Amino acid sequence: MNNFLASLKMKFEPAVSWHKAVTDKAWLAPVKGKNHLIFAVIMIALAVFASAHMRHWQFDQWNSERDSYFLGDTPLFTTTWLCRCRSDITVSGLSDE
Repeated sequence: MNNFLASLKMKFEPAVSWHKAVTDKAWLAPVKGKNHLIFAVIMIALAVFASAHMRHWQFDQWNSERDSYFLGDTPLFTTTWLCRCRSDITVSGLSDE
């Protein structure tokens, strides 16, 4: 059994050494310090602001053409932030009233 394991290890040795050579780079090491955390927080804040701004702008555009995008007071669009569901609207989009 030891002979089999030794021969198997010999067969995989080139792949293991290649992988070690490819992944043993200084630029792949984890970043140290707090600068990368500050940068990440700033980038996340910018992404959240951009998303909220675009959704608000889009909602304003939809409000300017209410007949096309609303059924009564209910917006007929699907975004995760502004999705509204009313129990009086059926699957066909018609009101039960």
